[in-house]
Amino acid sequence: MVFYDIEAMLAEQGRSFSDFGIPIPSVFCPLQSKNINKEEELRFGQKMYETLNEAQRLAVDKILGTHHGRSATTVSCFFIDGPGGTGKTYLYNTLCHLFKGPGVSVLTVAWTGIAPNLLAEGRTLGNGEVPANENDEIDLPTGCISNGNLADEIFGKYISLEDVPNLCDRVILCPKNEHSLIVNEQILQRLPGIEKVYSSVDDIECEDGEDVCNYPTEFLNSLTPSWMPHKLNLKAGAIVMLLRNLDMNRGLCNSSRPIVRHLHNHTVDCDVAT
Repeated sequence: MVFYDIEAMLAEQGRSFSDFGIPIPSVFCPLQSKNINKEEELRFGQKMYETLNEAQRLAVDKILGTHHGRSATTVSCFFIDGPGGTGKTYLYNTLCHLFKGPGVSVLTVAWTGIAPNLLAEGRTLGNGEVPANENDEIDLPTGCISNGNLADEIFGKYISLEDVPNLCDRVILCPKNEHSLIVNEQILQRLPGIEKVYSSVDDIECEDGEDVCNYPTEFLNSLTPSWMPHKLNLKAGAIVMLLRNLDMNRGLCNSSRPIVRHLHNHTVDCDVAT
């Protein structure tokens, strides 16, 4: 059972034990499917349906009606558009509950990393990136412009451990990873406690041994890729972010924001916050 449980986790990442030279047994051991309380899902979906506005209800009725009247070979696709804050996500979650009530299998995915956290059991599709080549400018409202220390305005000058759960919905976006590392360190210093540093081991893999000399370890350590930094500074109470889907059933998906509880030499204990 443990083998197939791990194989299922690898499958969520598009991998398999066979990718690592580990043979898969010929005898299949079925995994237990996730138990869904159909009555609870239907009740919750109906409760949400009662709060929909006219436009939302029209969309839900159309989608449900098409699904119930379709044949086995019919495929339907609906596009829902609207400005931010008009209730699209609420509509999606209503549909999820109303479909799960009768036992219909539902998979919710989104392109961006944050969007899946808003959807019922949502996950990131592909690598979480959509190509965008458009260059344009926008005018920021005066209320969105900060003339002071941005970290102070968003998180305050001091952060107590009791404040951490309330700060999980606050974030400072940076255009480059090197800038985000600076901001993260500034905010981390506002937390009480002892800081622990986790360092990476950087190396070059190449067929030509001469190329290794062109990429010294110091240069590799100075890079700021989208993955883990060379030095990861953490404290108990720090808010971190997962960079890939680990276990969807437990809420460990891309862009989930766990809170660090305990720091060990090679592992970190966290509680899922959002």
